[in-house]
Amino acid sequence: MLNFTGDPRANEWVGLTAMHTMFVREHNRIAEFLYKATKSTSRLTDIQLEEEIFQKTRRIVAAEIQVSFASIMLKNFDFDPVN
Repeated sequence: MLNFTGDPRANEWVGLTAMHTMFVREHNRIAEFLYKATKSTSRLTDIQLEEEIFQKTRRIVAAEIQVSFASIMLKNFDFDPVN
């Protein structure tokens, strides 16, 4: 089965496919939570609300990826990407 991820290496390296799948599912999980939490109180239109939730979720997942990468670099390579 081929997966379309925007990265041609994804179908060559199973680990990359697994990471993409994991972060897409994480994005969807957070987006669903935010949608349920804000739908009833929001004054935005549905399209505006969905875009707002998408952008917030994108930032959250990007931060999770950065933290994961930094912890891997610290643990495996004794490298601090901040300094």
